[in-house]
Amino acid sequence: ILASGMADLSHDMLVTPTRAQMNDIFPPDLAESRSATVAGIAKIVAILCATLLSRTAAFLTVAAIAAVATLTQLAAGPSKETREIGEIRHQGDSPEPVPEAEGRICPAGFRDMWRKTNRHEGFWEMWLLQFAGWLSVCTWSFYFSSVWADIEGTTPGTPAFDAAVHKATQWLLYGSIVFLVSGTILPYLSGPTSVCRGEWTAMFVAIWMMMLTLLVMCLAKTAAWLEWMAAAWVVFAMPIAYQVLANAPFAWLERQPSFDAEARGLLTGIFNASLATSQAATALLSGPIVASFNGKLWTALAAVAMVDLAVLTAVALSSFSARLCKGQGANLANSDN
Repeated sequence: ILASGMADLSHDMLVTPTRAQMNDIFPPDLAESRSATVAGIAKIVAILCATLLSRTAAFLTVAAIAAVATLTQLAAGPSKETREIGEIRHQGDSPEPVPEAEGRICPAGFRDMWRKTNRHEGFWEMWLLQFAGWLSVCTWSFYFSSVWADIEGTTPGTPAFDAAVHKATQWLLYGSIVFLVSGTILPYLSGPTSVCRGEWTAMFVAIWMMMLTLLVMCLAKTAAWLEWMAAAWVVFAMPIAYQVLANAPFAWLERQPSFDAEARGLLTGIFNASLATSQAATALLSGPIVASFNGKLWTALAAVAMVDLAVLTAVALSSFSARLCKGQGANLANSDN
């Protein structure tokens, strides 16, 4: 348990600086596509290890890969071209700081963080969408193979159960190919000129796709055609939504007119806190939910789907009210003129 916790902690600690460094060096679209492509390659390697190797061999192989990758990065350091690109990106003028509100009672660090996040309209709504997405991913990742074995009607500890888990792993392997392909074309799926016309809409669509995937998984046991539909959503919908969730918010942040490059690390860290928060929520709440429904694993997926729906509704209402207020303000300004 301690080793698993250390692995999770290492992952979360590496996410913020690596993603911030990518955005330091590359434009938003290029950083997004490269991060997504590398994640797709890593996902395929991980699933192949889980599929082809024994449990111990898989863990040791991944540990060796992580050690080599980290030590190589530390030994090599940034190249001359990388440093030059980073310096060029930082030559632009940063936006003027927003004056701090007077009389606010809170520590200076929290006040500075609040000022930097509120500079970007929709920042916390985007954070909430990330939280819902990561909650879906974490719960789906923890329960998918067991729920699929339950869909197949197998009993834990039997050869049929092992075969069902192996089948679930095959679906994940097929999905990892879609994950890789969607990563290479991600700017065309979520960028300003994409089919979604921007990261904001892409995030909404991604959370909807995750919610529907979870609901179809809950219902898959009731009919054979729903089982095939669940497999299709797992292979095609979930990987694309996962890529959007993991990358689109950072590209959205970089495109904000008020974005301050010096605050990139802080803002990236706050976004990534949604992952840690969702991990904690999944670990603390999914077990009691399943236990309260007599061990039915699909109830954890259903509960998260309801959270997704609530978050989508709340963010949509918040965005609508913000646009309404902005429109009324513009009308008043025009009437004054």
